[in-house]
Amino acid sequence: MSDINKQDIEKILDQAGPRIKPDQSIRDEVYQEVHALWQQTHKPPFYQAHAMKIAASLFLFISLFSFTLLYQGNQPVYNIAASIEIQGQIQISQNNSDWKNLDNDKTISPGDYLKTQRNNRLMVNLFNGNQFRVDENTHLKVEANNHLTLISGRVYVNSDSTAGHHKLTIDTPLATVNHIGTQYSVEFNSDQLNVGVREGLVLVASDHIPQAELTQGRVLNLNDKGEAEYSEVMTYDPIWQWTQKISGGFAIQDQTLTAYLSWVSEETGYPIKWQSDQVRNKAASIKLSGSINGILPVDSLEVILPTTRFKYSIDDNQIYIHNEHG
Repeated sequence: MSDINKQDIEKILDQAGPRIKPDQSIRDEVYQEVHALWQQTHKPPFYQAHAMKIAASLFLFISLFSFTLLYQGNQPVYNIAASIEIQGQIQISQNNSDWKNLDNDKTISPGDYLKTQRNNRLMVNLFNGNQFRVDENTHLKVEANNHLTLISGRVYVNSDSTAGHHKLTIDTPLATVNHIGTQYSVEFNSDQLNVGVREGLVLVASDHIPQAELTQGRVLNLNDKGEAEYSEVMTYDPIWQWTQKISGGFAIQDQTLTAYLSWVSEETGYPIKWQSDQVRNKAASIKLSGSINGILPVDSLEVILPTTRFKYSIDDNQIYIHNEHG
């Protein structure tokens, strides 16, 4: 690399201002890109002929990436959302006072505040694989791609640790909530905190109580006096029903009936019960077509099942799948 090129790059970096240490998930992504390029080009004949060009390219790539993460106050600016789904109008603010509407292609960055009104909801799929859904009348702050502060309202987290997803921390005025691969909700209003676990394990830490471990079906209610009550909840309890209204839908085109029913089960909390192994095996071979966009998961059964050779009923809090004449 010539001295002129070095000077040009140094000027660019100086103009970019202070650089920050990127989020771990982003650093991993960049590492994979650079490593793949190194493997592709690091062969003796090619490498010897193009060593300086390779070094210059890698230096420029890493440098340009570094200063795309600029400071906004004390917060790095990068998009935490791989995708979002908006129901109604969602408001976003960088200072918790100047609000504007969030668009589907809008960046959600650390330091942003989000607010929903009545009948408005939001679903955010994070780059690290976690997903959180925001209910109506909710106010929260995005601290980082794995850290939220719930000011008021209710959020639902859907995560699977077996897929390598990262923990998500939710701070509230009364406690801090962490999970290990799970589905759960956190609700805070006024002086009352409610944490319910649909699946997996959740840890709740508070100055008011010793750390609580909540497993599937457990609910913790904690008030500002430190009074804690524990209760039970089923996966299909009405407290989860609002999550179906912002589920993200299911692209059924060319999917099997089995895959679709698995999604319905996850969203509704109703386990699938098959009439027989033969029915289950047959369902795995049936491919679906069309769309169920805008239809609640539980209501979509009325749309999809008539197009197959099967019928369904919800008995004893299970979705029973059987033959038309079964």
